[in-house]
Amino acid sequence: MKAYVLIIIAILFFSGNFIVGKLMVGNIPSFTLSFLRCSLAFLIMVIIARNDWKNHRQILLLNWKPIYALSLTGIVIFIGLVYFSLHYTTTINASIVEASTPIFASILGLLLLKERLLVWQYVGIIISFVGVLWIVTNGSVQQLLALQFNIGDLMMVVAVLAWCIYSILVKIHMGGLPTKGTLMVMLGMACVTLLPFVVIEWLILDIAIVWDAPTILSVIYLGIFPSIIAIICWNKGVEAIGASKAAVLLNLIPVFTTIQAVLILKESIYIEQLFGGLLVIIGVLVTTKLKSEIRVREPLKLGN
Repeated sequence: MKAYVLIIIAILFFSGNFIVGKLMVGNIPSFTLSFLRCSLAFLIMVIIARNDWKNHRQILLLNWKPIYALSLTGIVIFIGLVYFSLHYTTTINASIVEASTPIFASILGLLLLKERLLVWQYVGIIISFVGVLWIVTNGSVQQLLALQFNIGDLMMVVAVLAWCIYSILVKIHMGGLPTKGTLMVMLGMACVTLLPFVVIEWLILDIAIVWDAPTILSVIYLGIFPSIIAIICWNKGVEAIGASKAAVLLNLIPVFTTIQAVLILKESIYIEQLFGGLLVIIGVLVTTKLKSEIRVREPLKLGN
């Protein structure tokens, strides 16, 4: 029960990222918001991860290339595109598209890691893909044929693909790396990578950030809750119940986000979103449930 509570807390903070991000898009540009979030999280992790850095500095320095790949895909590209997409789409749409992450991960796992899939898993992938396509086109066949998509929804799809690549890199590289120290280095690398984009934003855009209480509190929320606390809660929960069961709970993200979006942002819910979201969740449940059953049936091997 404790593990499920930790995972639900993490998902609540993850969904809050969409709400706060949407509130800030009119005040803080996308890459600037990402930079501020990463900078605050990095400063906090410097304190939290100082022992990891002290004890495992050599390992972290030797593995700077895979760590930078993790930082680039999971922080710079993913977070930056999420905030960029919120300029053009609703938080409900963005969260539903993110719920398709296990599907894209399964596809990339098949292509890059040669992971085995069953027929019903392909069915689940197709169902979820139709759901995402339905959301992106607002359920319009004419829009699909004319290729007139919402740029925000498309950016969210690219962000999800970046997160899936990040997840694959985690599976390949994170086993021998210290968790806290790696997160600290990833955040530091993200700050350095984001800085040129921030400069470009400030040179091109007419930026005048209003540093009032809501703005300051929003940056603090993003730098602490989804960036650090949610990740720690998620990792602890996954350690207890396993990645397959935890992945299914990611379907709560659009549920939590929709509730908050309606209550806080006064967004409206449309039938296209409900239908598309239902297809995404059904497809994810079919795929992840079958994956979980396969792992239970397969005997454990030494070294795994």
